[in-house]
Amino acid sequence: MLRSLVDRGSRRAALSAWSRFVVSTVAVVVAGTSCSSGHPKASGQPSPSVTPTASASATTTSSAQPSATTSAQPSGSASSGGTSAPSATASASRSATPSSSPPPLPMTVTLAHSCVQPGHTQSLHVHTVPKAAVIYDSFYADGHDGAIYGGRGTGGQADASGNYDATWTILPTAPLGTVRVDVGAAGRVGGRGATGSRELTFVLKTVC
Repeated sequence: MLRSLVDRGSRRAALSAWSRFVVSTVAVVVAGTSCSSGHPKASGQPSPSVTPTASASATTTSSAQPSATTSAQPSGSASSGGTSAPSATASASRSATPSSSPPPLPMTVTLAHSCVQPGHTQSLHVHTVPKAAVIYDSFYADGHDGAIYGGRGTGGQADASGNYDATWTILPTAPLGTVRVDVGAAGRVGGRGATGSRELTFVLKTVC
């Protein structure tokens, strides 16, 4: 029973560490997005309306034959200066454009060996954006992770070219079988926060 409690505690510790990384990377995305995205305000101001005008005049000639002339100016024109006033228009208000989802983080992940013997080493290579934060963890056949048998890294960072490398030794007591390696990274793409993850596997055998 004591061993069972220890096993459960180790599994919870591994999941807790991975969960903390996920939460921290989400915070990076939110912070980067909020700093880089704006929210334009809607605006609209209608132009003043113009009241149509009409004028009529009557004149009498010297020959006592009255003549009448009537002129009407079309709607939207002004009588002064001979210039037409602009017609009434209303500008459509613009709604704020919602920000798009964060872009995916480009990353390539490879393992040096597809098969490893207990007591030997395994290597991880990650290529992503420069200065990206990188974390990884290995999960063995019995459910324990890299904190027990080797293959766990936190607080890593890619170099100026976007490369990150790690090597670890697997304990001789590690159980045989498939080992899963989870890799996560967080960086900036186009000035915005982005995250990415990959899953790789290799086999732990007595003879490779």
